[in-house]
Amino acid sequence: MELGTCDKCNRTGRAKNLKHKYGQKLCPDCDYRRYFIMLYFFEGVTKILQVMDTKEGQIIKVLDDDYINGNIDAEMKRDLEEDYASKVLNKKPYY
Repeated sequence: MELGTCDKCNRTGRAKNLKHKYGQKLCPDCDYRRYFIMLYFFEGVTKILQVMDTKEGQIIKVLDDDYINGNIDAEMKRDLEEDYASKVLNKKPYY
């Protein structure tokens, strides 16, 4: 049995349970996403992303321009990149 260490929390466990994500080795407790895109809609001509924050348990409105220009924090940008193509670019807006 080979041991490995999580790069985020420094816990030691079985190496086969560590996942390689974002250039890091993460244990199952650290391998989670905090932000998920629920849907998007338009208010006038502004595209709004409705984002679920699973840590705080609330829904946040994020402007699409802020996401594209990088005016949001790095953790949110990393999590939203996984959903953006499938939930925004390839779907119709919520009316």
